[in-house]
Amino acid sequence: MNTKQQIIKKHLLAIEKILKKYNLYSSTEPTEYMLSSTQPFSIDRLKPEEWLQFVFLPKMFALLEMNVDIQHFNVSAYIEESLHKEQNVELLVQELIALESIL
Repeated sequence: MNTKQQIIKKHLLAIEKILKKYNLYSSTEPTEYMLSSTQPFSIDRLKPEEWLQFVFLPKMFALLEMNVDIQHFNVSAYIEESLHKEQNVELLVQELIALESIL
């Protein structure tokens, strides 16, 4: 794993830690139906925090494992808007922005 990939992994682990710390992490996996959404961010079937936990993070970790060059993306705006009523969402958004900035 190169330096950039190590930094990406560090941010992904930090995102996971924030989700857990602020009770946005679920112990129950979504059903196959819920995970099969074709909508952006699975907006029709998953809560934003569920999408981060069960779609975004696993895919990002898988890309790292496959040594794929991860292209720039922007999910922080969606998370900020959709979770704006949650306490401490700014920490999650800041971590996502930090991740986005290195891609």
